[in-house]
Amino acid sequence: MAYIGKSPTAAPLTSSDVADGIITNAKLAQDIISADTALGTTPADTDEFLVSDAGVLKRMDYSHIKASSALTKISTSTISNAASLTLEPFTSTYRNYRIIGSGFSPATDGADLHLELYQTDDTESSNYYWTGFGITEQGSDNATTETQGGTAENEIRIFKNADNGGDESEVNFDMMVYQPQIAADTQISSQAAGRSNATKSTIQLYAGWGGSTSVMTKIKFSFSSGNIANGVVTVYGLEN
Repeated sequence: MAYIGKSPTAAPLTSSDVADGIITNAKLAQDIISADTALGTTPADTDEFLVSDAGVLKRMDYSHIKASSALTKISTSTISNAASLTLEPFTSTYRNYRIIGSGFSPATDGADLHLELYQTDDTESSNYYWTGFGITEQGSDNATTETQGGTAENEIRIFKNADNGGDESEVNFDMMVYQPQIAADTQISSQAAGRSNATKSTIQLYAGWGGSTSVMTKIKFSFSSGNIANGVVTVYGLEN
C-alpha cells in the first residue's frame, strides 16, 4: 500500500478505517508535514500545494501565490579604490533597468561621476548626448541653479564636482536605463544627491543617450579623474 508522507509505524489501515476509499483526518498523524524533509528554498513556480476550495481539495502551483514585484534584483557590486566599475546586467530578459548607486566618493576631490555603455565584444558606444541641471545650497536659505549639457562626448555625466571629504560627502544616485537591448539609442535618466564641498548639499538631474543602433550589454562607472574610493551599485530588472 502507498502512503502519504512516511509509512505508519502502527498497524496498517483496515477496511474499517477507510470509508468509501477516503482516509479521514482522524487517521492522519499530527506531524504528517513537520516530520518530513523541509524544502529549504523558495518553491519553484510549478511546486504544488493542496488547498481547500470551499471544502473541495485542489492542487495549486506556487506561481499563483508567490509575492510579485515590478523589480527583480540582478546584482549588487561593491568597489573600493579602483579606476572603474563595469557591470554586464543587460539581457533580453528585461526591457528596462533601474540602477541604485550609494556611497560613491572620488579619490580626487572635485571629480565628476560618469557612465559609459558597451556591447558584448567590449566595443564602447560613442558620441553621448546629455543634458542636466543641479541645485546647490549656498547658505542663508539660498541656492544656485546651474544647467549643463554635452554633445558628442565620451561619457554621460551623473554628478558634477563630487566632494571627497568622507562618508558625509558620498554621492548617491537613482537611475533608469531604457531599452539597452533594443538596436537603437539607449536612453538614461538619473537623479543624484551629494555634496559639491564639505558644507554644500546638491541635487543633480541628468538625462542622455548613446549607442546608435547597437545592442548594449554593459555599463561602466568612473570618475573624471582618479579612482573610485568607495561605491556600491545594485541593479534591478523592470518586469515587462
